[in-house]
Amino acid sequence: MKNFKRNTLICDFIEAAICLIMAFVLLMIYTGCSEDAGQSPVAHEGGYTEEQGVYALVGQGGNVYPKLLKMRSDESGMAGDPQNVKGSSFAKKGTPVVVYELDSLTLVGTGRTFVDTVYNDNGQFAFEKLSLNSPYVLIEIKDSCTAYEGWRRGLWSDSTYPMSYEVPCNYDSLEALGGALPSSCGITDTTKYPVPLGALVDLRKYKEISVNSLTYMKIPLVKKYVGEGMNFAAASKKAESEILEGYGIYEDLGNFESLESVNGDLSYVLHMVFRMMRRGSPFEVGLSDDMEFFYGVSPAAVAALGESAEQYYLNTLKSLEYEIAYFAHVKGYGQCTESRENETHSVMDQSGNEWFGLFVSSASIVCRSKKWVQGWKKIDFESGSMVDNRDGKTYKTVTYNWGGVTQTWMAQSLNYVDTASAGADSALKSNLLGKTKCDNGDPTCEIYGRFYMWHAAMNLGMSDLNLTSALLRDIVYEDEDDEGTEIWDTVAVEKVCLAADRNDSTKYEYCSGESETGECMARDTARSVFEYCRFKYESCRLDYSAFTRQSGRVVHQGVCPDGWRIPNKEDWELLAENVSKQGAILGDAGGSGFGYMDLTTMYFVDGETPELRMDYKKVGPGFASVPDVNDAREFAYVFYVSGKFSTGSSSEYYYGNIGFDDLYRDVYVRCIKN
Repeated sequence: MKNFKRNTLICDFIEAAICLIMAFVLLMIYTGCSEDAGQSPVAHEGGYTEEQGVYALVGQGGNVYPKLLKMRSDESGMAGDPQNVKGSSFAKKGTPVVVYELDSLTLVGTGRTFVDTVYNDNGQFAFEKLSLNSPYVLIEIKDSCTAYEGWRRGLWSDSTYPMSYEVPCNYDSLEALGGALPSSCGITDTTKYPVPLGALVDLRKYKEISVNSLTYMKIPLVKKYVGEGMNFAAASKKAESEILEGYGIYEDLGNFESLESVNGDLSYVLHMVFRMMRRGSPFEVGLSDDMEFFYGVSPAAVAALGESAEQYYLNTLKSLEYEIAYFAHVKGYGQCTESRENETHSVMDQSGNEWFGLFVSSASIVCRSKKWVQGWKKIDFESGSMVDNRDGKTYKTVTYNWGGVTQTWMAQSLNYVDTASAGADSALKSNLLGKTKCDNGDPTCEIYGRFYMWHAAMNLGMSDLNLTSALLRDIVYEDEDDEGTEIWDTVAVEKVCLAADRNDSTKYEYCSGESETGECMARDTARSVFEYCRFKYESCRLDYSAFTRQSGRVVHQGVCPDGWRIPNKEDWELLAENVSKQGAILGDAGGSGFGYMDLTTMYFVDGETPELRMDYKKVGPGFASVPDVNDAREFAYVFYVSGKFSTGSSSEYYYGNIGFDDLYRDVYVRCIKN
């Protein structure tokens, strides 16, 4: 500004009006006659000539990833490697760091450079005093590694950097190899590949600078926009916006060079970019397994495992949000806007196979609150709550109107077991005693609800069922080519079986063969009375008097509170049909309001590579249902699979019957309002 200041001294000798005109003319000359300072070809914002100064440069080279977010070795396609990749990937200690001074107007190098090295394992470097004629510098970190080393450091693993070169491993090559078969069919590539880390920054803006993969991507874009007439700050923001939009992200996540920003949301973007590079294909970001697993986890169940498990879970979900955004961008779905709320798209991999299998056979992403997220359509429902007066517990409810037919369901599974209360029905006390339990991963039943043996959920003792059984007595053959005719007897189930305890492991001796006169000719030993009964009475017929149809439907209260009942076949089918018809699924609580989990055990491994694990069944314990008179086995309990309810058994052998062990099956209870 020295020349400009000397010229303005003329103001002491000239009329004020003339002074202002001259100042304006000179200002226009120094700004390139631009009418808009924001579009000035001058690179910096603080003035319009080079600014000499001494700057301190402190920074970190490498990509920061969210803490408690594992990098799995299986992503690299190198199965069997003993170590999982973990943590952030920083430039190695001793790596050269080069600072290039840039011209303030053109961002072209002035020829002045400064060199130092990374001084610790966290990729940190520092220049205490840089005497510069311009505050704009290009920082390059000359990191490199072999493909294998880079993979171990969490940098990449794709065809760009071959791990090894294939060599012949057949018998013809043995002579050339000295007659010994090599321990490996490949030779490790020792070529050093560059790790692209660089940043173009205004040293006046940052006290600490992050040099990472995103800042490296910015460099050519910033130069391009400055060359087109933008000032440095505007060019920098435009470059960041363009890069993020290339990944389907339409929000400002902070400056790429800011350590504060990189340690925030940008760390999740860097993790997503990392995974994409390792996958080697922009269409396979790695959503498959993690989406099925992490969106099938109850947040309350994770929180119960401790702070580390919860943070790991939340970090993974956030990382998946950005991967979904990128997936939507690659597929051409465009930006999720307010006008596209509830729009859904199927999620399929390149082979046409579904990426999910936990709840449905076809998965989707949905536009919700201006973001693409994993989910299905949101249907109309009314959320509410109810109180079980027997023990004071409160449950969420959901109400649907299916074209004039209203259903109100519990949106949580029942957790009633207070058999000691004065108001508890005496029969219910007896039927629940020892017949209900919590999931192993939910010791208080507060997360998933309670498991009930089916007959306990129905509030029926075994002796109340008046069970009979169809037993195969003989097979009659008319001739040697005849397939035979089965002759069945219907007999009452033995009293010992009506009192059988599923958990009793006492061995039980029984008669396994009788003469025509009823004399026992052979004896055998079962592991327990229950095992004996379940094999002998494989197919049972219930006394349906407890489930008499009223007004065309079965109404049975079971273990449900007053005013509520166990759902019947028509209830379940009406729910499933209408939810599916509208493009939603019951497992997606945000879309259907119903929501449920079929997990059995969950645990968290908090080691060098943290991991959330759960033992679950894709078709879990199911829900209690009132048995259908014509098809008891099918609708004594139900599973929700592929958009409909079923137990999967339609065998003619079981038609109208129910297996003895089905009466003891563990089920959840979702009551429906009368």
